[in-house]
Amino acid sequence: MSKQKEVRRAPRQNYSASQYESSFNPHHLQNWRKPNEEEGIRPGTVYKNVRPTGPDGKPDFVADDRGYLIKGRPRNIRQQSFPDTPETGTIQLILFLQQSEMEYLDYLLGTNDPLTTQINYLVQPIAEPLGLSLDIAKSIITFFATLVYAVLYPCLKAGGMRNLSSIFFGTLVLILNFGRSTIYFFGMCIMTYFLCQLGIYKRHPVLFFAIAMIIYEIPVLYVMKTAYGVWQVDITMALMILVQKLISFTYNLHDGYRNHQHSKQYLSEHPNASEKDIPSVFPSSHQRRMKLEKIPSFSRFMGYCLFPINILYGPACEYTLYNDSISRTKPLPKSRFYLAIPNLVFGLIFALTFIFPPSLAYLDDPEMFKLPFYRRIFICWFNTHRTRLKYYCAWSLTNAAMLFSGMGFDGKSWEFSCCVQVLRLESSIRPRDFIAMWNCGTQRFLKYYVYIRGPTSKKTAQVHPIMQFVTFILSAVWHGFYIAYYINFGILYLINVIDRLYQSLYTWDVPRIPLYGQAVVERENKGIAPTWRDFFPEPDGTYSFQRIKSFKDLVVTFLEFMVNQALFDFCASCFVPTRFDKVKKQLKFINYWGLFVVPGMIICLLIIKQIKKRTARKEKKQATKAQ
Repeated sequence: MSKQKEVRRAPRQNYSASQYESSFNPHHLQNWRKPNEEEGIRPGTVYKNVRPTGPDGKPDFVADDRGYLIKGRPRNIRQQSFPDTPETGTIQLILFLQQSEMEYLDYLLGTNDPLTTQINYLVQPIAEPLGLSLDIAKSIITFFATLVYAVLYPCLKAGGMRNLSSIFFGTLVLILNFGRSTIYFFGMCIMTYFLCQLGIYKRHPVLFFAIAMIIYEIPVLYVMKTAYGVWQVDITMALMILVQKLISFTYNLHDGYRNHQHSKQYLSEHPNASEKDIPSVFPSSHQRRMKLEKIPSFSRFMGYCLFPINILYGPACEYTLYNDSISRTKPLPKSRFYLAIPNLVFGLIFALTFIFPPSLAYLDDPEMFKLPFYRRIFICWFNTHRTRLKYYCAWSLTNAAMLFSGMGFDGKSWEFSCCVQVLRLESSIRPRDFIAMWNCGTQRFLKYYVYIRGPTSKKTAQVHPIMQFVTFILSAVWHGFYIAYYINFGILYLINVIDRLYQSLYTWDVPRIPLYGQAVVERENKGIAPTWRDFFPEPDGTYSFQRIKSFKDLVVTFLEFMVNQALFDFCASCFVPTRFDKVKKQLKFINYWGLFVVPGMIICLLIIKQIKKRTARKEKKQATKAQ
């Protein structure tokens, strides 16, 4: 039977495998193929320099970069294999099972957005040779674009020009990375400004805190449902930073309102007093510095929210510092280059982590569980440190961009420009120092807007100890609803308890953590010429090792360093896998050692503390008897 007659036949009710396979041959799929008889070439004839024909028209993607089928996209030129038959095959079954996920991806993440599709088409030639996913490739492009913007930012005219550039480039960054879901970002900004105009900041800043967290958690739940356990750059990462900005903005307005009311009442009670005589109503200098007396204009507020350098990875700067940066006309201190260059170098080196990412494949290999315990500990340690490097990369490059732009400079230090301090973190011997050096912007937010604003203790008149537990739990909620996060932050809280008990028993003369860049700025203000040591962030900041004066101090410091790093590596082993089934395998891989060691250390320190108390009481009684 001829081929022409076979095509004209009506479709059969029972189909053979050949008919199904014919829909996927190179001719139907428009793939590269060898010439055939239809093009006038006899079979068996060898032709030199004959190239296969290319696809007709422009090819289109039928799936996104996560493997989800794009709704409504044709699978071939005929829309389906058999147009005369109802679509009840495997493809339709998959689309039916993925209906809820597709609705979310189409609406929130903009998978079917033509602009996002075109951006992906342009980014794919960059991502494929490096073996990167599209979201990581977009993030790397964003990093280099923001670095260029950071260098040019101080050269722009102060005032409206800088603010408009922030709005414009921040919007471009959001569209590049998240497409249509940028609408959700703008919606949260507009909602916050509207609520502040209604005066929610005056009496109920805690209510706004709850509202912002609930609205933020909605896309977090959707992403958890559609991409469970997958690390990706999605809109929730920008919303994490935005929530910090909006909450701090509302609380700063509340502080300004409180200060105004307090000053008004004090002057009415003391008519002869001046403004300098008014006592401060704030317990912290940070509140006095960051308070806002009035609501800024909407354009200034949007420029603050959309500042492109910290829009993805932080740190969430304060509005007061943003307003200072766009209004600054004086030249910035040159010391920022001595801090920015090392961060830039570290970030570029750590960027190799995205090309050679860490893997948890060893958890699926039964043979790996038979290795000796010390080898399994080393494998887990190596994997968690490789995972740290991708955070070091993002935060170090952001540090460099913030320093180049001058954002975060408060006149004394560059503390508010800092996301991470790698050298201090890796050399820390106390849990307090490790936590303070990791994701510094979030640590400052939790300290100034959660911890110190909690209830005070009646005995000590200081912040109630329960606020430490509340702060860690809120940090877990801020990250999401994975059980692994709550295990991680629960263990971190217990490690913090160990640190407090240990310091109460064995006090060391450890100075307070210096502010980032403070020493370099002070030397520049004094006219001292910089040296090569200034290229290292705070060369004198390794205060943990300054106390070493004898061999005993060296041994104790080394043991504290090893214990501190081991405890945080155990926490990271719970944080990295994310999925609960992987977390269980990870803990089994290292024999659950931290779940026994951490409570054991707390019990031992409590026993030692009670023994010391009894000994002190006996000595006190003996001293009173002797008198």
